[in-house]
Amino acid sequence: MVRALLVSVFCFCAIILSSCVSSPEKTSDGELAPYESITQYVVMGEPEKAIEIYEKAVSSKDADTPDMKILLAQLLMLAGKNEDAEKELNEVLEKDRSNCDALFRLSVNYGIEGNRKKQRETLEEILRIDPGYSPALAYLGESYLEENKLEKARQYFEKALKADPNDFVALMGLGNLLMRKKEYDEAIAMFDRAQKVDPEYLFAYVDRAQAKRLKKDYGGAIEDLSGAIAIDPGYYWNYIDRGNLYLKTGKRESAIADFTEAANIDPDYFISYVYLGGIYYRTKEWEKAGEYYGKVYERKADYYHIYEPLGVISYTRKKWDDARKMFEKAYEYNKTEYSYPLLASLCLKKAGREKEARTYLETELPSFPKDTWYYEIARFYINPSNDYYVQHRYKNEQNKIRKKRMLFYMGAQYALTEQFIVTARISFEQVLSIERKDLLEYDLAEWELEQLDNK
Repeated sequence: MVRALLVSVFCFCAIILSSCVSSPEKTSDGELAPYESITQYVVMGEPEKAIEIYEKAVSSKDADTPDMKILLAQLLMLAGKNEDAEKELNEVLEKDRSNCDALFRLSVNYGIEGNRKKQRETLEEILRIDPGYSPALAYLGESYLEENKLEKARQYFEKALKADPNDFVALMGLGNLLMRKKEYDEAIAMFDRAQKVDPEYLFAYVDRAQAKRLKKDYGGAIEDLSGAIAIDPGYYWNYIDRGNLYLKTGKRESAIADFTEAANIDPDYFISYVYLGGIYYRTKEWEKAGEYYGKVYERKADYYHIYEPLGVISYTRKKWDDARKMFEKAYEYNKTEYSYPLLASLCLKKAGREKEARTYLETELPSFPKDTWYYEIARFYINPSNDYYVQHRYKNEQNKIRKKRMLFYMGAQYALTEQFIVTARISFEQVLSIERKDLLEYDLAEWELEQLDNK
C-alpha cells in the first residue's frame, strides 16, 4: 500500500502543483520549481522537507482547495502523521462526501493504520459513487490478495484494468496473484506492463525477477535484479537475492561480491554473513567460514542454524571448549539430533576432561532412545574399555549411512588411545566412502585423518 502511495504522490505533485503554483521549471536563482522539489524530497524519503516546500510555495487561498488538501494529506501520510492527514481529508469530505479522490486517500490512510475494516468500507463507498474508479477497485483487489482470496482479488484487479489499463497497483497486484497461482509467464507479462507505466519503479523489476526465478529462468532473474540495483544501489535485499542466483548458476565469485556489498550496505544485519560463511564452509575454508559465522553469532546469537557449523569449525581448530559449547547449543534447539551431545562429550575428552565427559553423557543418556545407535555410542563413550555392545550394534546395523556415521564416533574414541590408532584410521577411511558428504561426520573424519597423517 505504501509503495502505491509513493506513486500516487509523484503523479499528484506534478499535476496539481504545476497548475496551482505559478513558477517556471526553475526559479530565477536556479532552484528547482516547488513541485519538482516536493517530488525530489519524496523520492529521497524526506517527506518533512517536502511538507516545508509545500507550505512555503502554496498560497493560503490555494491551500484551501480540495486538490491541495489531498496532496498535503498524502505528504503527511508519508511523514507518518496519519491523524493530521485524516483531518485534512475529512475537511474536504465535510464539504463534498462524493469526492472520490479524498475518500480514496482516506482509505489508504486507514490501511497504513492497519484498520482493514474501515479501509474496505471506504473503498466500497467509493464504488457506490463511481463503480469504475480504478484505484478503489485495485486496492480492494490488494485487500483480498492479502487474505489469499485469489479469485475475488482477481475480479477486482481485472475490473480496475478494464477501467484503466495502466492502473499500476492493479498490474502489480495481478502479477503477484498470478505468481501465487504458478502462472509465471502471465505474471511476467503483468510486470512488463507495470514497468512500462513506471520504468523507475524498483519492485516491478524485483517481482518480475521472482517470477523468472520460479520458472527457473535464472539468467533473466539476474538481469532484472541488476536493473533494480541500477535504480537503487543501496537496497540490501537485491544483492542477497542476486547473490543466491549467482550461487545457483555456479558464479561463486559474483555471489561473494554481492553478499559482500550487502554487508557493506548494512554491516549490522546478519544475513549476508550467513551466506558468506556458507560459501566458505562448503569449500572447507574454515578460517573464513569461522570469521563470517562469528559475525552472525555476534549480531544474532539465537540464529541456531550456525551452531553446528561453528562447532565443526572450532573442532577443526582444536578449540574444544568453543566446539563443545556450539554442539550443546545446537542440541538445545534440536533435541532429537543425538549426535550433538556425543560430539560435545568428545570435545571434553579431547580437552583431557574424561570424567566430565562421562558425567555429561550419563546425565543425557536417559533421553537417548535405547533402540538407536546413538545410545550404544554413548554407552561406549561412558565406558571405553568395553566396545562389545557398540561393535555388535555396528555389525547388525542395516542402514549404510548410519553404519558410516557410527564409524566416525567409534574411530574418534579409538584415536584417543595410542594402541588403537590403526583401527581409528581404518574407521575414518571408511567414513569417507559415505554417499552423504554433506554430513558433519564426513568433514570431521576427513580432518581426523589429516591429523593422523601429520603425526
